[in-house]
Amino acid sequence: MDKIFKIVLVGAPGCGKTSLRNYFLCRNFTWQCAPTTNPDFVSTSVVLGTRDVAMQIWDTGGDPIVTSSLAHDADGIVLVFDSTQSRRALDAQLSKLSVPIVL
Repeated sequence: MDKIFKIVLVGAPGCGKTSLRNYFLCRNFTWQCAPTTNPDFVSTSVVLGTRDVAMQIWDTGGDPIVTSSLAHDADGIVLVFDSTQSRRALDAQLSKLSVPIVL
């Protein structure tokens, strides 16, 4: 593996970032997770075509300052949001990021 891809989960506190990460890694969805108080990452590898690709998946806890500092050099950002909340909540979260966003 030549490169480790840094993926950052971005979203408001309590929107499901940790549950999504756990599902991706373990295929196990948990409705109740303890709040993420500090940035946390897990390393894993996936097969893309014929290549083994290493990934770090960062869970930010939702703090906008921490999220921006982790996201600035990320290879990918996954925006996680609660679809039962208003669009304003999503727009507010996006406005706190200091990285280019392509939707």
